[in-house]
Amino acid sequence: MLFSEVSVSNGQVTKKGENATRLTYQGLPITIENDEGSIRRWKNNAGETGKVTMFYKYGFLEGTWSEADGEGIDCFVGKNPYAPNVYVIRLGKDDREEKIMLGFDSQESARDAFLAHYQDQSYLGEITEMPMYLFRSTLGL
Repeated sequence: MLFSEVSVSNGQVTKKGENATRLTYQGLPITIENDEGSIRRWKNNAGETGKVTMFYKYGFLEGTWSEADGEGIDCFVGKNPYAPNVYVIRLGKDDREEKIMLGFDSQESARDAFLAHYQDQSYLGEITEMPMYLFRSTLGL
């Protein structure tokens, strides 16, 4: 099974996974913090706050750890459960953090999906495309 939801909830949840939607995407376990259509609220290091309507599922890869924030590696999940490639976007404002784009048909569609969630386009940094099998191997799966 490539894309299956394990449990469902609505709205925003915490990194701890309380009331979270959990799904598996091509064998990768993901906790969804913000479902498609939900409102994601954020606060940056400068104390600025904001909100954005989510066009895609957003969460983190379970069992991973990011140096940038000490939590799971963030990901967006697109509409294609059979997408052969993963797109890793390094944030332009903080080159330590990356967002993983799963389920997108091309680098352009992954980029556009990413940019739809950020008012400041300078958040877009380098994009690396890699086959799903190589990404899974990098994670040790």
